[in-house]
Amino acid sequence: MIRTQQDIVLGIDLGTSNSCGYISLNGRPTPVVDETGSVIIPSLVYYVPGGKPVIGNSAKSMKGKKNLCMNAKRLIGRKWDSEFIGSIKERCNADLRENHGFPGFFVPVLDRIVSPKEISVEIIKYIIGCAEKMLNNTHVSKLVVTVPAYFNSDQRNGTRDAALEASRLSEESVFLLNEPTSAAICYDLPSMQKKQTIMVYDLGGGTFDVSLMKIKNKQYNVVRLAGDSNLGGSTFNNILYGVVIKRIREGMTDPQREFTMKEEATIHSACEQIKTNLSSITVQEMEVELEDEDVSIKVTRAEFEDMIRDEIKKTIKITEKCIEEAGMNLSQIDYVAMIGGSTSIPLIRSMLESTFPMSKVARSGDVR
Repeated sequence: MIRTQQDIVLGIDLGTSNSCGYISLNGRPTPVVDETGSVIIPSLVYYVPGGKPVIGNSAKSMKGKKNLCMNAKRLIGRKWDSEFIGSIKERCNADLRENHGFPGFFVPVLDRIVSPKEISVEIIKYIIGCAEKMLNNTHVSKLVVTVPAYFNSDQRNGTRDAALEASRLSEESVFLLNEPTSAAICYDLPSMQKKQTIMVYDLGGGTFDVSLMKIKNKQYNVVRLAGDSNLGGSTFNNILYGVVIKRIREGMTDPQREFTMKEEATIHSACEQIKTNLSSITVQEMEVELEDEDVSIKVTRAEFEDMIRDEIKKTIKITEKCIEEAGMNLSQIDYVAMIGGSTSIPLIRSMLESTFPMSKVARSGDVR
């Protein structure tokens, strides 16, 4: 990519559950902040009657409502009759329907089917708007969007088309970058000249991906890919939700009554907050506001780690198998680069450090 001094480059990590953006300010990458002050932007789009779609954090409270669309990244470029679509239907919030052989979200307030590409357009457009606001309305001139290395040509083309439509930039100004390469660049800037072998462990909100890479003379070569498209932070949320629901019922006046859709959304939000907080504290106590009463719950980090330990073990086994199938052993890995929001969970680092005792294990945000 040729860059002039006037270029304003925006990089977007377009995620399954969450997205984020980075711009260059004063020669340093600076995270894009949304209207709520957050750098983490949920990949959610909520359609309102006669108004602009609500994006990101402002749409989180709408979970459970059929005008909310989520998991578009899982659907983009896929055919309706694929086995994967059948397994993901329940996790898209809005009803999935066939649209000319492809999946789409049926949005009642619009009375039409919205394509996954349209959802991606709204998210990308929103992040561009947030970035340009930070730049005092200076327009972004180049856009880089990350995609999984395993994306096929249909998925890549769908993402690229969304980026072009959202940015209104020329084809020469919009680029796709493989997520493992992006992670390696962020992780390994100080020593790109060295010959190294890196394992990129990417545990996001909706998926787990692992990429074995060799780096030599600033060239990044993906040797092997593996992963699980149904394992991520949302998996941990659902496990925690099942436990929290039981504890909430124990404290209710009528533990047998059904929860309303609004209450279920409130409990899901509480579980997400508990999961996040337990990465930095060891005990989380919280009041959950139901429609007719408030209930107190308490979850410790040790309890949460026991809940998700088997899922983390799955990611470790996938990682080990990826290395084995590449004809290598664990001792040949120089670095394990952890990326994705779920890698903030302390248990993940400790299990990776035990698995790779000869390697440096670091999270992308930890590297200076």
